[in-house]
Amino acid sequence: MRVLLVGASGFVGRHVRERLGAVEVAAPSRSDLDLAETPHAQIRRILEDLRPGAVVNCAGVVHGSPERLVAGNVVGAARLVRAVGEVVPDARVVHVGSAAEYGAHDVPVGEGAECRPLGEYGLTKLAGTRVVAGMVRNGVVLRLFNPVGPGAPVGSLTGRLVAGMRAGGELRLGVTSDVRDFVDVRDAAEAIVAAALAPGVLPPVLNVGTGRAVAVRDLVELMIEVASWQGRVVSASEGSSALPWSCADVTAIGAALGWKARIALRDSLADAWNEVPA
Repeated sequence: MRVLLVGASGFVGRHVRERLGAVEVAAPSRSDLDLAETPHAQIRRILEDLRPGAVVNCAGVVHGSPERLVAGNVVGAARLVRAVGEVVPDARVVHVGSAAEYGAHDVPVGEGAECRPLGEYGLTKLAGTRVVAGMVRNGVVLRLFNPVGPGAPVGSLTGRLVAGMRAGGELRLGVTSDVRDFVDVRDAAEAIVAAALAPGVLPPVLNVGTGRAVAVRDLVELMIEVASWQGRVVSASEGSSALPWSCADVTAIGAALGWKARIALRDSLADAWNEVPA
């Protein structure tokens, strides 16, 4: 099988590419394939030349203006799946979604839960999910919870921790009482690859997480421990954010793909800390 991987240079995408192994992969650069900007005819040509059996979309936008979020998370997804439907309508489409689509819930959230995203990022990711569900014959959206591990971008919690600790001195944090489901990016990549290569029909949405709720303060303490860091931590006055608690119910992905997260949080943080900066 050939796989078209979009967003291969990103945090999640580069780990997906590594785990595709011997599979024939095309991973065009953003200059060759920018889903929000590349002409429709060129997207079609890429698909016509490759004739992939699976298309994996790890591209997306986390931060920026509403216009940029819509372009990256909604328009880009729509333009990709339109071309897939025209050229390779039976190809498996794996679209990377986000736990932000669910919004606030106080129990581990399953795929059938009501989606009530709180911000523009979650709203646009949910819109992208609905585009894929409505336009793709053979698609699955994998809703990633909070990915951690080597290569974490500076805009993420673990990326900020690593950068701040390496800079030395004082580490300033926001609210640390929030609870999240932190999943190793390499485990998440394994789930994405499994979904791309799985035979048969998959559920339209699957959660990718650990099913374990961890307070941000506990993650920070664990990172300090694995890094043997001696600096000072300054946290915001305790309270709660708009999203105080988020955790995945991962029953469905275990049943559909036989997948479960395997890498311990301590190992994820240690590998993030020990990675040589690019």
